[in-house]
Amino acid sequence: MKLRIIFCLICLILTNGFITAQNVVFPYKNQITNKNFEEAETGILKDLKASPNDCALNFAAGSLFADKEFSKFNCQKAYGYFKTARKIYDRTKDKSKLLKAGLSATNINKKILTVTQYALDEAVKTNSAEAYENYLAVYDLAPINQRKIAENKSIVYTFKKNYSPKWEYIQKYINQTYDNQEFVEILKDSAYSVAKRNPNAEIVKYCYMTSRDQVRRDSCVKMMHKIYEKCGVYNFDDFWRTYTSSSFKDLKEKDEIIKETYKSGNKLRLVIEAAPQRIAYDALLDLIAVRLKNKDYEGALYKVSSFEPYFKGNKDFADLLKTLQQPENKDINISKLDKNAKIVAMENTTDTTVSPDGSVMIFAEKKQSLNELSASKNLFICFRLSDGSWGKPQEILCLNTPFSEVSPYLHPDMKTLYFCSDGYGNLGKKDIFVTKRLGEGWDKWSRPKNLGKEINSAFDENYFKFSFNGVNAYFSNINDNLAKNNYQIKLKNEDKAEIAVTLVSGFVTDSKNRPVGAVIEWEDLENHQIIGQCQTSPKDGSYTMCLPAGKNYGYFVNDKALFPTSDNLDLKNQARSSEIKLDIKVVRIEEVILIGKSIILKNLFFNTGASELLPQSVSELGRISKIIQDRSLKVEISGHTDNVGNDADNQRLSLERAEAVKKFLIDLGCDSKKLTTIGYGKNKPIASNNTAEGRQQNRRVEFRVVR
Repeated sequence: MKLRIIFCLICLILTNGFITAQNVVFPYKNQITNKNFEEAETGILKDLKASPNDCALNFAAGSLFADKEFSKFNCQKAYGYFKTARKIYDRTKDKSKLLKAGLSATNINKKILTVTQYALDEAVKTNSAEAYENYLAVYDLAPINQRKIAENKSIVYTFKKNYSPKWEYIQKYINQTYDNQEFVEILKDSAYSVAKRNPNAEIVKYCYMTSRDQVRRDSCVKMMHKIYEKCGVYNFDDFWRTYTSSSFKDLKEKDEIIKETYKSGNKLRLVIEAAPQRIAYDALLDLIAVRLKNKDYEGALYKVSSFEPYFKGNKDFADLLKTLQQPENKDINISKLDKNAKIVAMENTTDTTVSPDGSVMIFAEKKQSLNELSASKNLFICFRLSDGSWGKPQEILCLNTPFSEVSPYLHPDMKTLYFCSDGYGNLGKKDIFVTKRLGEGWDKWSRPKNLGKEINSAFDENYFKFSFNGVNAYFSNINDNLAKNNYQIKLKNEDKAEIAVTLVSGFVTDSKNRPVGAVIEWEDLENHQIIGQCQTSPKDGSYTMCLPAGKNYGYFVNDKALFPTSDNLDLKNQARSSEIKLDIKVVRIEEVILIGKSIILKNLFFNTGASELLPQSVSELGRISKIIQDRSLKVEISGHTDNVGNDADNQRLSLERAEAVKKFLIDLGCDSKKLTTIGYGKNKPIASNNTAEGRQQNRRVEFRVVR
């Protein structure tokens, strides 16, 4: 009996405690309940100022601003106070007082849930990308379902507002899971409309896999089959296992015939059965290969023409006919180069070409293109950014085929592109093609044209380049014995490069005449952009660089062990292609810091008789500033002049120029206390003042580390 009474008393106590915990009592609750909002606001904010880490006061403030009848109702403020209350609650070790007041984690979370729902309702009412993004950024404690709704609505809003009928845009959205079924259907319909205009393997596969409509699925099967045909596939077994349909019995039977014909090795039969597919075109090339090797172009044309009815609609076949029909070009003078012949081309790289002004780079990279079933080399383009780095590569879609495009070379006119491919109307394996840029953009090009049967053959042609002077061009091929042969083409006047270029070469050595292996970077001084670089030979320090005329170039040796020795090469008035020998002396960084060796800052520019730095000086001073700050150097900056003019004026000008350099370095972040200036006027010449060249050398600013 006694035990029963004790048990009842315990239950009564626990029940009362539970009821008390649920009956939330917090400061100013009565005022908020009775709608005395102003009185509650004044009291709560005053008390919070004195006790900002009070859990109950923060809960009260949240409750106040979460009341929709309060004129200052504010979801974000309320959420902030509730979030703070939750943090304080979690940090509190002894929660007994809070629990007695009903301030449990559950009660605080309920308030957070309510206020985040209010905030989501406001975002939906506003219905803007900014509103959804703000909700996702601010309300990090919102429940998963609320955040999912906001994410979906944000994506739908952004998609509809910025919709672009391009696969690159649509595919950003397709791999997400959306609650909005209407949006899912919009994605499917958009993708299908794009696929019908410009099918590729990725988009057609997506449309097939996501559609339940049999008519649409069959349409996708047809599109994908065409893609397989363009890729030269002969065995469609995997295709029909993946793309199941009962609507294509005849097509399946034809694919089986083509497979068996291919295995038999009967090229003639394969051309007839598979035309106008790519596999039939490749078989046709095999049929005329001997004629092409023997330069029997008339016989090759006769053979190809006999198959014309089979290849209707095949662009590669049409291009092949045009190439074979062209009369022999007797003006093209091609000669084989000796293996030891020295070739100086505008570019030494095989799969990268940079425009003469250094703003555009086109390169070949092995990557699966949208119109391919497996990866091959394709052409990409990227543009120089304002900071000198390269932007994100973009595929040149209109030039890439399901086969390989390699060895691009951009003509100095910046309009003509040469490259090698086995995916167009080639005569055998890889041929050299030329295309013209259409308009001012870089995404539209003319259909590539075969350079002709005089240059291309049944063998593998590659690596087309112009000589540095634009008079000759070079290419190579690999014959049946896998021997590589290099050829030189004497260009006709209309084919020669129109832009004069200068071949700069020389040796880079240190103060002890030892060869230096380093990178020389070349920049456009007016645009402050790096336009190219060359690596010196570590064996003898030699280098070669081709520069288009019309600009003032700066160069500097970029190596951590070396002071960034620099100078400039003015080619603004260069009218003809030429060669310049330029040897560069570099100084090791320890010589500058430990020995105090003076360095002439050669890429500083002033107007005659003036001390104001010209914009071309920015790059040089940027490099000097970095060295000073990285190594915390104390530096003397000295100005010098020639002996022309008044001595007092020369003294003043030399000091003013040194001061101008100091001010610029301070603006770049250098410590003014570590920079001293001095003007020597004409008193420290380094060359004779009797010549214009000597006087130019004497007009200088020097940099010296002092202790």
